[in-house]
Amino acid sequence: MDEECYHLAVRAISAFKFPRIPTEYKTFYAVRNEENQLEEVDPKDYEEAIPHGYFTNELTSAELEVLIA
Repeated sequence: MDEECYHLAVRAISAFKFPRIPTEYKTFYAVRNEENQLEEVDPKDYEEAIPHGYFTNELTSAELEVLIA
């Protein structure tokens, strides 16, 4: 449950209207390949694809904690 709440908070951070730091967030769909690495795919072609995301700028865990609070 904590992990799900964390991921919801991270996605919500990217929608802040007036952040002091850039919070752009990219979402993509991926599957795991034979080497257990994430591989970005088109969700139309892979129904088992799972959405993932990341901040386009590096945010530290301390910055994330402040934004979540």
